[in-house]
Amino acid sequence: MRIALLMPCRGQVRQEERSPRPWLPPGSLLEVAAMTPSEHQVLVWDELAQGPLTPDTLPDADLYGISGLSTSRYGAHRLAGLIRAYKPQSRIVAGGMDVTGCYSEGGESQLLKHYDAVVVGRLTPSLWRTVLADAQSPDGLRPVYRAAPDEPWVFVPTPHHMVNPKRYFLPAAIRSSYGCNEGCAFCTVNLVAGGGRKVYCKPAEVLEKELATLPGSPFADTSDSFGAEYDHTMEVVLPLYKRLGRPWFAEVTAQNLLGVGKPGRSEMITPMAKAHCAGVYMGVESLIGAVSGKSIPTELMEEAVERVHRAGMMALGSAILDVTGEETRETTEHLVHWMIRQKFDFVQYSLLALLPGSRLRGWALAHGKVIDDNPEHLDGAWPTIAHKNLTPKERIELLAWAYKKTYSLGGVLGRFRVHKQLPVWLAASYQVYKSAKRWVSRVGSYDYWLATRQDPGAVAAG
Repeated sequence: MRIALLMPCRGQVRQEERSPRPWLPPGSLLEVAAMTPSEHQVLVWDELAQGPLTPDTLPDADLYGISGLSTSRYGAHRLAGLIRAYKPQSRIVAGGMDVTGCYSEGGESQLLKHYDAVVVGRLTPSLWRTVLADAQSPDGLRPVYRAAPDEPWVFVPTPHHMVNPKRYFLPAAIRSSYGCNEGCAFCTVNLVAGGGRKVYCKPAEVLEKELATLPGSPFADTSDSFGAEYDHTMEVVLPLYKRLGRPWFAEVTAQNLLGVGKPGRSEMITPMAKAHCAGVYMGVESLIGAVSGKSIPTELMEEAVERVHRAGMMALGSAILDVTGEETRETTEHLVHWMIRQKFDFVQYSLLALLPGSRLRGWALAHGKVIDDNPEHLDGAWPTIAHKNLTPKERIELLAWAYKKTYSLGGVLGRFRVHKQLPVWLAASYQVYKSAKRWVSRVGSYDYWLATRQDPGAVAAG
C-alpha cells in the first residue's frame, strides 16, 4: 500500500507568505513512518518546508495520514478536501494533539466530516498496523482508533533519511523520552503521551541505533521535559551524547538543571555541558507568580542562567506575557528588561494559547473567558483568554514591543556574550528577527486580530 504522511501548514497560504525555513523536521510523521511495516511504500511531505500541496504536487497514495498542530487545523482541512477532490478512492486518517484535543471536547462528528478515521491519543506500532490492515480490508476504516490504556510503550528508531535535513535550521531531532511530569494547566503534551504525568524513556539500544543515523550537526533532543527521569538521563542519555561528540539542545526545567526540589538529585548543568550540550531552553513564563510546579523563585532562575552560561552553554528562555491574569504593562516591561539583563541568548515571548484539551481551556470555556477560538491564533501571538488588567490591544502591542526591544540592535548588544556558539547565536538571532519582523509587518496588529478572531462555538472542532 502507498502511504503519504502529510504535515500541513496553515489554511490559506500564498506562496509569497511562506515562513522562513522551519526549525526542526516533522518528528511525529517520521515516527509514524518508523512504525510502518516494510511492505508498504511511505512518503513524507512537510508543507512547512516543501510548500503547500496542489493538485499537481499531491502524491499518489492509497492512504493519507495527516498530523499537525492546532494552528494548522484549517490546513489539514484543506489537505483533506484536496485529497477527496483529486484522490476520491483514497482514505484519510488524522491524529496528533489537535485531533485528540478536539475529540476530547466532543468534536468527533466535526472531525469525521473531514477524515475517514482519527487516532485519539498516542499511536503505537500495533495500533498503526491495525489501521493499515483495516484500510486494506473490505470493511474499511473504523471511525476512531485508540490504544488500550495498558498497551506498552514501544520505541522504534526514527528514519531521519526520509526528509532533507538542509530544509531545516536544525537538521535533526531525536527524543530520548516522551511525556512530562509537570502537568502545566495550559499544556497538552500528555494528550498523546499516555495521560497523567508519566515519562517514558527510550531504551539505550534504540537510542544508540538512532544516534548512529542522525544527519548533520547540531541536533535537538525534543523530549517533552529533558531530565524528568533523572537516572535514565544520567546513566543512558548523557553518556551516549558524550560519546557522539556533537552539539545538541534540549528543553529543561530550571529545577532539573539545578537539582532543586527533587530529592536525591544533583545538578545536571555540568554533566550536560560535558556531554556537549550547546544550549538549554527554559520556561521562565512569569516573574509575578507561580505558573506550575516547575516555577521557582527568580533568584534560582537567575542562578540557573548564570551557571548555564558559565558552563559554556546557551540559555534560551520563554515567557508568556499574560499567563497569570495579573500582569500589568509595568510588570511586563520589567520582565522583558530582566530577560535582557540575564543575557538570555534567545527569548521566546508569547501570549497564552488555549489549546484544545488543556485543563486551562476547559476552565476558560466553563467560565466564559475565551475571547478568541480561531485555531490559527493558537500560536502564542494572539490573545485568547480574558485578562483582568490588559486589553487584547495592549497585549498585542506589548508582544510586538517585547520582540523589538529584545532583538533590536540595542537588545542584541545587551545580551551579547563571547562564547563558542557565537556563529549559531548570530544565525538563529537573525532567524528570530526575520520571523518577528514578518509577523509584525503582515499580520501583527489589533485590527487583524479583530477581523480574524472567532467566538467560541463558531469554529468547527475538526
